[in-house]
Amino acid sequence: MHDAINKGEIDCNGHFDIKPANILIKEYGKEVTLLLTDFGEAAGNRSGTQDHKPPERDAQGGRDVGDLTKSYDIWSMACVLLQVCIYITKGQNGIESFNADRFRPDSSNPEFWQREVNGRLGLRPSVTAELKAIETFLVEDTRTRTIVATLRLMFRIDPTKRPTAAACLGYLTCPRNQNLVYKGLQDWDIFYTVAERSPQIPTRLWLYRDQRNRVDRAVTDEEITLNNQLVNCETKAIKEVYFIPPLAFFDSGSNTQSPFTCCFQNLHDGITFRFTRLDQFLDFIRLMTYQNIMPVEHNNLASGMEIRLSRTSIQTKGRFILSDTSKFIGGMLQVWKQATEAEYNKSYPQWPPLEQHKYIRRDESLWKTALWTKNMDNQWVCVVIDIGTKALKVEIPESSTAVCLTQLRNTAFRGAMLKALNNEGIPGFPISPDLLSTKLHLQLKKVDITFEGRQGEFCAFSR
Repeated sequence: MHDAINKGEIDCNGHFDIKPANILIKEYGKEVTLLLTDFGEAAGNRSGTQDHKPPERDAQGGRDVGDLTKSYDIWSMACVLLQVCIYITKGQNGIESFNADRFRPDSSNPEFWQREVNGRLGLRPSVTAELKAIETFLVEDTRTRTIVATLRLMFRIDPTKRPTAAACLGYLTCPRNQNLVYKGLQDWDIFYTVAERSPQIPTRLWLYRDQRNRVDRAVTDEEITLNNQLVNCETKAIKEVYFIPPLAFFDSGSNTQSPFTCCFQNLHDGITFRFTRLDQFLDFIRLMTYQNIMPVEHNNLASGMEIRLSRTSIQTKGRFILSDTSKFIGGMLQVWKQATEAEYNKSYPQWPPLEQHKYIRRDESLWKTALWTKNMDNQWVCVVIDIGTKALKVEIPESSTAVCLTQLRNTAFRGAMLKALNNEGIPGFPISPDLLSTKLHLQLKKVDITFEGRQGEFCAFSR
């Protein structure tokens, strides 16, 4: 429902009355479907049942639904899921005891939160106690710990810090504790986390190159699944999934993140993948994006991520003015070579073999350069430049600490300026070469790149 709201398919902010009484169970043979009903509160101007209302509803003084956000539903769903967990571990008696403990002496509304003596809002002690009890019920089961960790995120008092519905789905569909990662027939060493400080859990990762392969797969164990085809077979539309790199892409000296960490936007939101080896991390990037990060030194894979920038100036061909110049400070540069279909199929064969789809059309230019830098507003940006085109020439000063890309015969070359969803976020790039090609709509006239060292030669002659 929240996904439909985000796409503008539903004209409301949320359901605002998620509770057990509004969830119906429908059986289809051995399959069970849960149906969310009673959307009267979503269409009206008030919120629903007091029991499952979040603390901000009380803090807002009973303002109408228009002032509420989808985080209201996240809290309410957490209340329902907690009750389900209590029923699983303690039965009906546990539910009745939990409901009784939540009643305040001065109120008939058993909210899951309370106002502390100092006036601050917090979870009721009975809620905190039940979360701890569930966590210790199956202390060795990482799945149980994941559920409790997710509920704690959903129960955050500050509504702006609660995860989205898509992120919650990602948390709750995480795999059981596995020791292997599968990429075709090759094993990887990988971990996943669902929060910055959560434990790293070994996991199994399975790549699906065809949506139909999900139905007849031979593997029965539960695992994280990634589908890099990402094509709707009916509309042939490509899903916009972005690869979000580690902070080390912007600064090789960064100590805040491992250089082998990554996540995705619109694919397993909220899950961070952590690789123990750089070669496997780079192989994973190639697998998901078709892009090879080219090394500066033949026997040093890491050298492709260690080209440090001093400053960059980009002159574009404006629509209403002759030109516009953007300046950037610091960062890192990478040179990408897109794998051809034949190269990709040889490295990552389908297993079992399936009919190839022709929906993804490769760009004729296989060479790109990516600048992970900051603009003058101190925002992280990713500038992607098509350096494989014949519309530009490369000039290198004698110092070799700079490179100048200029247009040929007044024919602009293409580029893209990719930004994060928020000012503090890290920008990513589309994992689909087709989608990346559609983002290269900037018409570039001149790009001046100054390096911290003599690595400009590689950028000039790599193509």
